[in-house]
Amino acid sequence: MGRPRKMGGYKLIDVGNKEIVRSLFEIAQPVSSRPNSVDVYYGRASTVSYNNFDFNGNAMGEIDRTPVGYVPNPNNVWQFDLFSSVNGGILKPFIVASVIPNGNDISNDTSGNIYFGEIIDNNPLQQLTPIFPQAVTGGVLFSSPFLIVYGSNGLIQWSEPNSLDNWTQENNYLVISNDKIVQAYRTRGSTVPQFLCWTLSSLINVAFDTSGDAETGNGAFTSTTIDIITIMSANSVVQYKQQFFWIGTNQFYFFNGIVQPLENNMSTDWFFDYVNLQQRAKIFGVLVERYNEIWWFYPRNSSPGANDQQECNAVIIYNISLQTFYDSLISRAAGLPTNLFPYPIMSDSQMAAVPSGRGIVNNYGVWMHEYGVDQVIGSNNYAINSYFETNIVTLFENNPQLNRLVRSRRIEPDFAQEGNMTVTVNNRMFASDTLANGRLEQSGPYTFTPDTPKVDDVSSQGRLVSYIFSSNETGGNYQAGQTLLDYEVGDVNPSP
Repeated sequence: MGRPRKMGGYKLIDVGNKEIVRSLFEIAQPVSSRPNSVDVYYGRASTVSYNNFDFNGNAMGEIDRTPVGYVPNPNNVWQFDLFSSVNGGILKPFIVASVIPNGNDISNDTSGNIYFGEIIDNNPLQQLTPIFPQAVTGGVLFSSPFLIVYGSNGLIQWSEPNSLDNWTQENNYLVISNDKIVQAYRTRGSTVPQFLCWTLSSLINVAFDTSGDAETGNGAFTSTTIDIITIMSANSVVQYKQQFFWIGTNQFYFFNGIVQPLENNMSTDWFFDYVNLQQRAKIFGVLVERYNEIWWFYPRNSSPGANDQQECNAVIIYNISLQTFYDSLISRAAGLPTNLFPYPIMSDSQMAAVPSGRGIVNNYGVWMHEYGVDQVIGSNNYAINSYFETNIVTLFENNPQLNRLVRSRRIEPDFAQEGNMTVTVNNRMFASDTLANGRLEQSGPYTFTPDTPKVDDVSSQGRLVSYIFSSNETGGNYQAGQTLLDYEVGDVNPSP
């Protein structure tokens, strides 16, 4: 098993503005244009723009590319892809963007618009007009040499090959399901255009018929239903190598050629009982590949069924290597995995006080994650509180009359650590004892340094004992080793 360690820090790289960035997409510019940097596109409800970042997170400043005549909608969600075509021996890459009012309802059937533009200019994006508007309720995907739109009633439509704006062929469509397609991903290793589609109730493989000719446009796509599934949100689908992970309405899934439930025996109820289903369309996942983790951000209610949290304020994390879940509280609205840019990038879902040229402002910022161990805003570093609790130690006997308390005597910490840490002893008589009901008694916290060989002043006792280790200072960092707990048989259990 892995050893507990502090999660990475994050640095503010764009102060943002008063509107949440709900979609992020990155593009590498030609080396001659802006070397060692990426353009990160921001999709907001009222605008689409990009900012250029070098690999240290230094920004050039936002460039607006909002289409002329674009109509803002608070429920608009942008989705981006790249389209590449070769005409006359010249390769031209374009950014393609769909914007659809899916922000408050994953099953929405109101159509949106498709826009495009060259990646090397700053002109407003231009609108595309597919033949079937009902296909523009899900999203957009490039599966070479076709641009594909998908949406209501299982409808997909594709452009002429190598042509971004030619949608004149009325037979370039296929109905693959009787419900809405909400997400699509290209699949790797195929010699023909092929992709997976998630509908509201099924996972479907779509591939170009090999008896046709993709280069000339002759032929068509065919579909095969893989399995019956559910899906919590379009952006909950996360790709890791040849596997796909996503959240269903009552369980977690993964697909590696076969759809399977993703076992979570640690926090299934913790997630599904508290997620705000009224805001489920805002749930999104992002891969943190350095640690083989998938982070799913979601709006977590204060109590089951409360529906009081409108934005993502919590994260549930699946470690692919360790096949285990853990969780944290952090507010984010959209994310990019490490790819062209060396760090994950995420946008804020809550306003924060950030420095700008106009002084301190309250904005929705953009953050570079897994950077150091602190929260970095401008020239200031702030501590990130990180802690974990051990398993419970007990001297339970089959005969309750023989139960004895556990007396903590000494802790010999073993951490690869920077800065001071603390340890707190939690003493319970019964599993239901908590701080809230006043029955859990704590001893500590006790501070120890990287050079502390032992902590002797932890003397306390309880029937069920656990230990909380915490790091909460600027520059603090740790990875746990094999800490030794020295305890002995304590008093007779007063409540057998």
